[in-house]
Parts: sequence; C-alpha cells; structure tokens
Amino acid sequence: MWGARRFYNENYIALSMRHVVAPPQNGEVGAFRYDWHFGGRWNGVWADVTGRPQAKIPGSEEEFIAEHYFGYTRQKDGSTVEYQVQHPPWRVWNTVDAGLDCDIAQLYGERFVPILRAKPTSAFVADGSAVRVRRGQTVWRPGQSLL
Repeated sequence: MWGARRFYNENYIALSMRHVVAPPQNGEVGAFRYDWHFGGRWNGVWADVTGRPQAKIPGSEEEFIAEHYFGYTRQKDGSTVEYQVQHPPWRVWNTVDAGLDCDIAQLYGERFVPILRAKPTSAFVADGSAVRVRRGQTVWRPGQSLL
C-alpha cells in the first residue's frame, strides 16, 4: 500500500482484514471469502467454486478482466501515469455462487447501491501469483492533445 500511494498516487487505505480460503476437495464445493473491517462492521466478498482451476478461455470475460498488464492512475497535477504489471497467466475456478456483503453506501457512495446490491451476473476466482509492478511513466499531461 505504501508503494502504491508513494509511487503511483493511488488512493488506498489500510483496513483490518480476514479471509477463508478453502479450495474444493474430492468433488465438493470450495469457498473463498475476503473480509475487511470498515464503518464499524465486517464487509466482504465471497465465492463458492467447484473443480480445479483451469486456464482461461481466450476471448472470455475472465481473460478480459484478469489479464490486464498495464495500470493507469491520475496524479495530483492532473497528469496520467501508466505502469506495467507483470504476472504469469492465472487459472480460474468454476464459480457456482458469489456475492458482496457490505455497506455499499458508506463504502462506495449512494449512487452505487442499486448496481452493487444486485446479484452478480458473473464472478470468478483466480489462483493468482506474485505480481511485479514496474516504475510508471507519465503518458499524458493537462493541456496535451489526446490525439
């Protein structure tokens, strides 16, 4: 978090967290849950999965979301910094159910309540890995043409 704030001007905060990581065993359903303490309560995101993690299908929604190798962030002077993120391709589990349990209005703002209170239309759990974030470089400054 310190590095993200210092080098990329990302607006992160530190919160107490807890988790349950129980991959499926012997054909059973597994469970993943990540919770954070915010606003006087535990908030969390969870997913139930089956099978073993598999390679993402080229062109799939999972590939589109998980396989991003560049990040962009606005700086205090209004400029934009691009940074490269490196990691091996992640595998994903078949998700059978998922949800969000949090005080949406307090955490994200009232305008996000209708969207985030609805049942997810898709969800996946990736096995993840170590990630390397490269030094960023300015790719746009205020007043600079976008073309």
